Amino acid sequence: NQERGAELLSTVIKNNNNPIIVEEPDFNITATTDEGLIKGIDDDGDTYYFRGAVEDNYVKIGDMELLWRIVRVNGDGTIRLIADEVVGESAFNINRDNEKYVGYTYDNSKPNVGDGTPSTIKTYLENWYTINLGEYDNLIASTRYCNDTSVFSVSDNIIYYGMEGRLNINKTPQFICPNTTNSYGGEYDLKIGLLSADEAVFAGGKRGYHNENYYLKKTDYYWLGSPYSFSGDYAREVVVDNYGTLGYSYVYYADYDVIPIINLRSDILYSLGNGTIDNPYVVTN
Repeated sequence: NQERGAELLSTVIKNNNNPIIVEEPDFNITATTDEGLIKGIDDDGDTYYFRGAVEDNYVKIGDMELLWRIVRVNGDGTIRLIADEVVGESAFNINRDNEKYVGYTYDNSKPNVGDGTPSTIKTYLENWYTINLGEYDNLIASTRYCNDTSVFSVSDNIIYYGMEGRLNINKTPQFICPNTTNSYGGEYDLKIGLLSADEAVFAGGKRGYHNENYYLKKTDYYWLGSPYSFSGDYAREVVVDNYGTLGYSYVYYADYDVIPIINLRSDILYSLGNGTIDNPYVVTN
């Protein structure tokens, strides 16, 4: 029983336990219950994202044992997934003593062009993709990933990046990636990447607050794709810790978990499920 992938959005909406919410949630608090599917805006239009203790956003890809969770349906109709389990461990970058090491790539030829040296974790993810998702490459879209290196402030020789203003000060996450004036980081068009700190807040997390109930909480620390700060010899990236808290850590820590993000094409075939862990949506070649 196959359906066109464009129907997956309507199926997700129909099967969701709660009606779609159009009012923006209160990002001053964490989401500890299933808050349903919420409508937002990204670069391409309307996006629909899951928030809280969600139990009906599971996806299975082909014969993979690894399950995925739907983070959101993007404005272009592609479907953003996060792996439901850790796929390995890696440093974000092996170097820490320059601000550029918060970048997913660095030494780019110009701002907002990610053609520079790949970070350690970018290389790790792309190698993992080749080995584990190569046979399903036709299902996966090249889609935007945000490594926001726009500068929010410089205080006492500490550079704070864009997420500090949006998530720590103003509590206003966004799906649109700001432009950067730096030669590291920015927006990337890729097959695999990392969740941004903004997306983690939309999903129910908060900077400095525990949340052991939302679907992004895991058993250990894992990397997000958002820079936090640089001071002295220390580049720092945002992480989610073992309590579901958004925090930050030095980029050279090599034993933090890696949880990839991919985006399903909008026109793939899928076998109908209801999105639960026992009956996930199944996509096939």
